[in-house]
Order: sequence, then structure tokens, then C-alpha cells
Amino acid sequence: MSTSPFGPYGIPDGDPGFTVSVEIDTVLDDLTEDDCARLLASAGVPRARIDESALLQARVVFELPHTGWIVSAQEALDTAERVAREFVVVGAETCRTDLWAREPWFPTQPDNAEFRYEEPETPAFTVTVEIETTAPNTDRGLGETIFSCFDEYLSVRRTPSPAGRQHLVVDPRSAHLDGAAQRCLKALWCLSGSWSITRLRVVADDVYRLECSDRLTRVSETLPEWQYAATDDGNRVVAVPDLQTDLTGWSIEALSQDGHAHPAPFVLGRVWQDDDGIVNLRGVGRRCPAWTATIEHGHHLDCVITTRGTTFPVDAWDATANWLVESLIGNPVGLIVDLGPSNYDPDVDDEVINAQLHKLDEGL
Repeated sequence: MSTSPFGPYGIPDGDPGFTVSVEIDTVLDDLTEDDCARLLASAGVPRARIDESALLQARVVFELPHTGWIVSAQEALDTAERVAREFVVVGAETCRTDLWAREPWFPTQPDNAEFRYEEPETPAFTVTVEIETTAPNTDRGLGETIFSCFDEYLSVRRTPSPAGRQHLVVDPRSAHLDGAAQRCLKALWCLSGSWSITRLRVVADDVYRLECSDRLTRVSETLPEWQYAATDDGNRVVAVPDLQTDLTGWSIEALSQDGHAHPAPFVLGRVWQDDDGIVNLRGVGRRCPAWTATIEHGHHLDCVITTRGTTFPVDAWDATANWLVESLIGNPVGLIVDLGPSNYDPDVDDEVINAQLHKLDEGL
């Protein structure tokens, strides 16, 4: 069979086929068995399966043999439209199957050392394209080809790829997944006549930026502001909702009642944040990305440790204040918390300083 990797209907040499995935805004571990069954049913693809994305979110994945990028991309968009009737869809992707087997997550890289995670002002989508550079079907350079294919209203930039291929990042200025893809279709059609498209993804801006933040090598030696948030099983997490600082490689140490230290790494996750910026895991406010580290039940936070081994001791009063703030989240108006010294001895006739916290209406 004679094949060619070029053109929208071109089939790459060896006919590897393409793999399609549709990602939703729900962590895989949060899905029940019924949710998984509903997700697969909504995709409408009998051979589909469920796995997790780079940010641990659930996605539907299936293979399309004997196809090129345009057919599989359209199938990805159609599947995303069906899934969106039941779930919030944050991304759709098609990738050459032989590459997917080695890199099941798009190897997104920040395009400059000054990259910072910023929550987008309005919901929008980014289009990322990977092309094979070993056998271009043109004598023109990539820059010249991009200039001739992409209209002025499409912002295009090139980013490094750890796999040695070329990545293009396109800002189609669209708040809808299908709209973002359709705005780039004509340019990609033109591009594929000269360069082989191996991977194509339409993804929500906040997901794309969060993945880039996860791949930065920047190291900070300043302790960021942190808060507590309680889990349903009685554990707590130390949460840092500000992703301006990359906490890759950072960890905490919590002490058990017998004084033993228990480390826990910071990982990228999701929390809820109310209008006052207070984080929680009870679904109060809007869901947002954050760095989190888990403290086991009955332990108390002792210190935060950076990638370089610098240790920041946590002041007991700071920890207590954050614990009190977290404790008031989700509790009814009229709650009263009595505070007193931990070394109080009722047999000693001394003045005891204590306090009360009252939860009032309107968040006070």
C-alpha cells in the first residue's frame, strides 16, 4: 500500500492509525462506576476506554486505524460534542498511534523561561499542533510556511519539544472547543500539504497553562502563602492556590503525636475557593487549580521543604489561624468555637486567657 504523510487525508508511512481522546473536567478518581459507564455511553464509541490525563482528569480514548489527521480530528470533535451533553469537556485530541504509545500525554513545554500561570479572564481554548520535521514536502522553511498558511488574526508561536519535533501553539480567540478547532482548520489544511501533522489538540486555556506550569524547572526559595483544607476522611491538605510559584519537588513534614515526622510531596490538584479567597474541599465557591500536600489525620504541620532542601518551619500560631479559618468553612451561622491554652490546668488558680469565635451571617 502506497501511503503519504502529507495532505489532510494523507496516511503516514506504515499506516499507524490515530488515537483519539476527549478529556473532561473531573478527576478520574472522583468518578463512580456509574459515572464511568455514563461517560463511555455518552462517547458512543463501543471500543472506547477511560484513562487519566496529565492532570489526572478522566478522558475517553479510542483508536482509529487506517486514518489520517483530518478524519480522526473530526471524530474527536464529534465525540467531544456528544460527551459535552453529560460532562464538562476541557479538551479533544488526535495523535498518531505509534507516538501515543510512547507519549500518552501531549509533551507541552512552556515557550519561555518567564512563563507564569495566570487564570484566564474569560474561558477560551488553545490549539496545539505537533508536526514531523524529518521529511517536509517543501523546500520552504517552517517559518515561511506558517506565514503563508495562517491568517493574521491567528496568533501562532513555536515551542520546544522534548521529542525533537516541532510544536505550534495557536490562539484562535474562541470560547468554544469546536469553534477554536474550526478557526484553525483552513490553516492546518494548508500546513499539512507541506508538513506531516502527527498530533493535534484543542484544550481549555487553564488546563494548558496548568500543564505548562507543571513542566517548569524554576525554583523558588520563598515560602508562598498557604491555607488548610479538610478532606472527607478527616485528613487535611496544605493548599497553595497561587501558581505563580512552581512547587515541583517541594514537600511538607507533619509530626504525629509521638513526634515522628511524616513527609508528603506537593502535587497539582484542584480545590474550591470562595469570594474571599479561602480554599476548601467542600465545594464552596469556584473550583480552581492549586498545589496540595496531604497531612494525615492526627498530625500537625511542622515545616515546608523546598527542592534544594531549604526548610521553612511553620509557626504554631500561623498553623492554628489557618486551621480555624478552614474549620469555619461550610458550617452554619451561629457556630461558636471556644479557644484556650493547651496547657490549661484547672487545679491552678491563675488567670486564663481565652477567646471565642462566632460565625455570623454574610460570611462574618
